[in-house]
Amino acid sequence: RMSGRGGKFGRGRGGRRSGGVPIRTQLRGIEGVKSKFLKLAMWDFGQCDVKRCTGRKLHRMGLIKNLKIGQKWGGVILSPIARQTVSRQDAAVVARWGACVVDCSWARIDEIPVKTISGKYERLLPFLVAANPVNYGKPCKLSCVEALAATLVITGFRAEAEQILGKFKWGDAFLRLNHTLLLAYSSCLNGKEVLDVQDEYLKQCQEERQLRKSQKSARVARAAGDLAQNVLDNSSQLEQLTSVDKKIHQSPVDGVSINGSPAQDLAPFCQPCKDPSQDEAPQTEKEDTKRNNGSKTKGG
Repeated sequence: RMSGRGGKFGRGRGGRRSGGVPIRTQLRGIEGVKSKFLKLAMWDFGQCDVKRCTGRKLHRMGLIKNLKIGQKWGGVILSPIARQTVSRQDAAVVARWGACVVDCSWARIDEIPVKTISGKYERLLPFLVAANPVNYGKPCKLSCVEALAATLVITGFRAEAEQILGKFKWGDAFLRLNHTLLLAYSSCLNGKEVLDVQDEYLKQCQEERQLRKSQKSARVARAAGDLAQNVLDNSSQLEQLTSVDKKIHQSPVDGVSINGSPAQDLAPFCQPCKDPSQDEAPQTEKEDTKRNNGSKTKGG
């Protein structure tokens, strides 16, 4: 439970740190920074699934403060209506006053009374890809812990970002998915440079997408051409087979062609066979005549 002014993110009136688990900062030499601990907070609008809400899990662990709706916050505020992008230029503000996020559902973000969560250091996050199980792989659909971790990395507090992400099994995936972008963003001196890096990255993504699309179209066209050629080849072969079949059916056999027309100019070995009965008939008459003559002679 929280006790004393500042709760689990600062020191009480008596100078003793009160409650919670501190987020130790590795940044040194910032003018006006006295606390050694980062302050993280959120406005919880009760729209998220309690079991999946990363902000509430951090709150249960004492790593984040739950602000009342309308309560002021002096540090960086990640707001959808902000006009500036978070950058390394905000490092002193984060180190001294911390960072705050809005805990709400992306599907109901239009219901948030943004005027009640305004502050001096409202900031936008640049393009990043979510790694949480609900919106994995979706651009800009970050959870509370991802948004806070991104802010910490960009402003120079990577160790603190790893500390809060380490409370989730998939936390390391967020840093891996966005390694190149976070490294580039954290090297920018101000929000304008961050936006330039973002725009250049999105431009490259668009060009790569167009290249993949054109390559896919080319592959489809080649496949269609190959298929059409195969169809033509098969048609040509079918025509040849049909022509040969016609020639075979038009060839004469036994003096009569298949279509019923008489055979002409047959080769010697194609002459029609003779009926054996035609040759045997005359021989039978001769034998009968001889027998008759013989019988007459004997009788005479």
